[in-house]
Amino acid sequence: MTATVVTGIEWGYARVSTKKQDLHRQIHALTTYGISDGPTGDDQRLYVDKLTGKHFNRQGWLELRPRLRAGDVLTLPELDRLGRTQTEMLHLFNELTTMGVDVNVIGGPIPFDTRQPGPVTEMAKALLLFLGQVELIYKQERVASARESGKTAHRPRKLTPQLEEDLAGEFC
Repeated sequence: MTATVVTGIEWGYARVSTKKQDLHRQIHALTTYGISDGPTGDDQRLYVDKLTGKHFNRQGWLELRPRLRAGDVLTLPELDRLGRTQTEMLHLFNELTTMGVDVNVIGGPIPFDTRQPGPVTEMAKALLLFLGQVELIYKQERVASARESGKTAHRPRKLTPQLEEDLAGEFC
């Protein structure tokens, strides 16, 4: 394996889905790799979130994202820490690589580094694209199936009409 040259800043990002989960394993992997777990502010290189990957409206990601510049490297303990759906991750992956930010995945089933083009990196990108397309197809099929059976394709409302009426009566 050839050494990679970092021309910008190497950033780290770790995420777990809930506040009850522990980030220790991911932070350890990133710091062992060489990402500084320094103080917050201008010296901070490692960002974390304890929030679902459903969307990118996460404090750690929102702090890190504007700091990424061409030549920088985003290092992840596993690719799925970036987001929950392959479609969203593929979109973000393409956005990052288009702006010149390399992505380095140091764990998971297929570790890869976009600074090192080759079969593994190309396979990882192709797999991400494939899984994003499969996910989109399955989503479209679920929505169509739900519509055909007269159901909604969305999660049921937690606030039932009766509960909504009761609450309105209490506060009005």
